[in-house]
Amino acid sequence: MEIKEQSAPALTSEEKALQLVREIHRSLSQSQNALLGGDLEEFARCTARQKELGGELQQLIPANLHPGRHNLALTSELISAAQSARNEGRLFGAVLRRMRRNLEILSATLQGTSHLYTQPRTPQKGA
Repeated sequence: MEIKEQSAPALTSEEKALQLVREIHRSLSQSQNALLGGDLEEFARCTARQKELGGELQQLIPANLHPGRHNLALTSELISAAQSARNEGRLFGAVLRRMRRNLEILSATLQGTSHLYTQPRTPQKGA
């Protein structure tokens, strides 16, 4: 008895784009968790994955620009997912900028005091 594998139906470019945008959104969330949890290796993996997914999405965009019939429900879902991922990216960017600013302030404070700090003189008795 031979068992035939059924292959999944081919995805349209809109469906593939939707999958990519959702994966980017998940990866952004994982990046935030990794960074805030101090897992820099996972953060680096997520960042590399986001670049990879972004490249795939860039290659897919020209395929979506041809005139023709589009599934309006799928297109609106894609737009919604893309906006959600964009907002997640903006929020993450704001968190990173705030963290960077705090680190720069801390670094400047530490560097500034080391150059200006002199050990206080102890008062001499009898003088």
